[in-house]
Amino acid sequence: MSNPFETPPSQPQRPAAETEREKPIDIPVPVPYTPAEMAAAKKRLDNDYLEPEAAPLTAAEQEQKEREGSESLRRAVELMDDFEEKYPLEVLHAITDIPLAELVQHPVRKPANIALVHIRKAFAGIPAGTNTTELSERWLRLSQAVGMYNSVTKTVDHDRG
Repeated sequence: MSNPFETPPSQPQRPAAETEREKPIDIPVPVPYTPAEMAAAKKRLDNDYLEPEAAPLTAAEQEQKEREGSESLRRAVELMDDFEEKYPLEVLHAITDIPLAELVQHPVRKPANIALVHIRKAFAGIPAGTNTTELSERWLRLSQAVGMYNSVTKTVDHDRG
């Protein structure tokens, strides 16, 4: 009869590499690409993700683009002039502490905000590379006059840019 207080013989331990969790993992070692493989990979990426270069514009297309750009520029200036005539900037700057429900229906600010949308759309038609520094400064002044509602302070912020 065996002694019940004896410790049972321990089972033989398998080496750690044989346990399911600790099997060695075969990780492929990266091999450096050859210059030809790198060039092929770059070409594939360029073809997949880059827009093709646009063909040069003909003289007529260039003239049309400039005409449309100058039209957008003229339209933006007209809209800004109209904005300054219709909506006194001092009145817009005075709108600060007002509940949001009243702000969205304000008789001066609401139409001024809509007018700003039209000015921004006219800006979008101006071709890149056109010098619009003066107009941008003017836009900032008009945009700040209308201001943005700050939901944290529950006021209209006229200093954002």
